[in-house]
Order: sequence, then C-alpha cells, then structure tokens
Amino acid sequence: LHCSYGLCSIQRSAVNAKVVWYFWTKTTNMILHELNHVSCKDAIERFFCFGVIVVHIFNPLAYYLFREMIAVSEMISDEAALEGRTKQQKADYIRCILKSRYIIHRFAQNQGLLRT
Repeated sequence: LHCSYGLCSIQRSAVNAKVVWYFWTKTTNMILHELNHVSCKDAIERFFCFGVIVVHIFNPLAYYLFREMIAVSEMISDEAALEGRTKQQKADYIRCILKSRYIIHRFAQNQGLLRT
C-alpha cells in the first residue's frame, strides 16, 4: 500500500466498521427470528404434532399438516424479525436465508445425503 499510515488506518477502520455492521444486522435478525419461536412456544406445538404423527403413523395427512405447521411458524417468525425494517434490510435478510439454504444443500450433496 502506498499511503500514509493515518489514511490506511482510517480506511481499515471504515472497512472493519462495515463488516461489523453487516454481521450485527444479520445476527440481530436471526436472533429476533429465533426469539419469536420461543415466545410463540413453537417447540410445544411441534412436540404435540409429533404425538399426532405417532398416533396416526400411516396417515399422510398428519405429515402434511406437520409440514404446513412448520412452514407457517417460519413465516410468522420471519415476519416478526422483519417488522420495522427498511426495504434494503429485508432484502439482505432474504439473501442471507437463501445463501444459508444453498450452503446446506451443497453440504448435503457433498455428503451424499440427497437422492439423485
């Protein structure tokens, strides 16, 4: 780098601040999402649904309702996490979810866990 020490340190601190802010916003949204699961007592609902599946093990409707319950629970938690956020913050949150989904898919594919 060909610059004075003061200018380089200012540029480094500005980049570090941007990185810290980026991860702070991502983490905050994820924590809000998970806290909503806790406040809505989703674990109790899922435990109850597991009980329904155990009783109705051969009923495909029980599995379908369980998957729908999980999907609705996730949508409600996402909505709670994004409440009061700007359009850009909402887009960043969606990108973060899609990126994590892609990473999980690639891991499962590399481990041979997916059917082809």
